[in-house]
Amino acid sequence: MYFPYVDVYGVNKKYIKGGFKTKKEAQYHEAQKKNEIVNHGELFDDVSKTFNQVFIEYMEVEGKMYARATEQYYWFTFRKYIENTIGNRKISGLKYRELQMYFNQLTCGYGNAKNIKKVFNVTYKYAMRNGYIKENHMKLVTLNIKDTTKTKK
Repeated sequence: MYFPYVDVYGVNKKYIKGGFKTKKEAQYHEAQKKNEIVNHGELFDDVSKTFNQVFIEYMEVEGKMYARATEQYYWFTFRKYIENTIGNRKISGLKYRELQMYFNQLTCGYGNAKNIKKVFNVTYKYAMRNGYIKENHMKLVTLNIKDTTKTKK
């Protein structure tokens, strides 16, 4: 399969991919890629990185800009709540439904849930900037944990 296109900067490029079992499969893939160009102005690579890998990459690239305490609590939150659970999934495969279900089943307090969501948010923003994912599903996720710190005694 081969087709030329113009990227968002006006540069002529071409997309080439082979190895399809059937012609129909190749045509379907071509239609998907052309749709990406129309909707997003660029092509996205099929990224097989897990959430864990993207978070670690993010912390190596941008995490050094944080204050030491912030960097430490990001790592602590990642290791305790994410790394051995949902973190093993491909980041491109995590959609709103799975993310919301993950946050719904959390048994920690509101403060920890907020910190977990912060880790997800920064990782998803980094993945978007690097073209690992097409859209940030974290914008839609809500915390359904009661904030006990704001209740009056």
